[in-house]
Amino acid sequence: MDGYLGIDMNENYVEFANDKWSNRGDIKFIHGTVGELDLKNFNKYDVVVAMALIHHLSDEDAKQLFSFAAQVLNQGGILVTYDNVFIENQHWLAKWLIKNDRGKHVRTQEEYKKLVAPYFNNFTTRVLHDTLRIPYTILTMRCSNI
Repeated sequence: MDGYLGIDMNENYVEFANDKWSNRGDIKFIHGTVGELDLKNFNKYDVVVAMALIHHLSDEDAKQLFSFAAQVLNQGGILVTYDNVFIENQHWLAKWLIKNDRGKHVRTQEEYKKLVAPYFNNFTTRVLHDTLRIPYTILTMRCSNI
């Protein structure tokens, strides 16, 4: 492994992750948001993962995340996202659960695409319905600049 870097706004999460994982090689967790981090202090990465994150971010914060990811990726690197999504004819329970999620910025597939498009010229999306044992709707995006 060439290195793993985790970034989180919650200091307790960062402390826990560093205590648990930092003794396993080139693994590091830092406290902050991508908007306040200096890009000069970062390596280039092959993969950036935003797992169940974007639906917690305002449009402006999501744009900062996409910009940051595009700048820290190696040539040919990818951003992978995984977030809940609103779709037409969504199962009523999935819609209710997603509406009541702590993330207050759940979007439609088109809204997620519109946010990522200025930062990545190549992206694919996929809607998943079978990731949990209950009705729930997830959008994954795979984004690159190749």
